Amino acid sequence: MLKLSLGIRVGEVVEQHRKIAGVIFDRDPGRVEAILDEHLPQNDPDFENLRKEYPEYFR
Repeated sequence: MLKLSLGIRVGEVVEQHRKIAGVIFDRDPGRVEAILDEHLPQNDPDFENLRKEYPEYFR
């Protein structure tokens, strides 16, 4: 099975994106934030560094 460089399966990422799109279309900002808080750090090893360097992008 295809994996990203961090060992995360592509199918997992696709499923996460489906969930993100679903809550965006449902206009549920609380759920969008919760899902993104889970999704982004898993898929970007530098996420916490980016959050610290650019806090204006992360409310």
